[in-house]
Amino acid sequence: MEQKDILNFKLYRNLTCWTFFQEKDCEYVKMFTPRGIINLNSIGSLIWRLIDDNATGNDIIQKFSLLFPDIDLTLITNDVINFLTKLEKDEIIIINWDPLQPYSLEKSKRRC
Repeated sequence: MEQKDILNFKLYRNLTCWTFFQEKDCEYVKMFTPRGIINLNSIGSLIWRLIDDNATGNDIIQKFSLLFPDIDLTLITNDVINFLTKLEKDEIIIINWDPLQPYSLEKSKRRC
């Protein structure tokens, strides 16, 4: 998938077993995947929360640029793309998910 696709397509959580938890004024996400437990730090958790709002990669980058105005936009963009690519590779999210598209439904079989 091309970088521009990740930035423009809607993102979908392909994982039903996860929870938010608080620790020392920070919110984290714990995911229960077929491969084991994954803990997201506060930044990963913020991206996870934005995916719930049907955000695109561009929406997430825009939100981060407002939250962290001192960080170079190129660095934010690269980090968000790398994170989303990793989540898609591990089948935790689907980029450009369509409930009527058989390929996407096939990927949804990995839900726990």
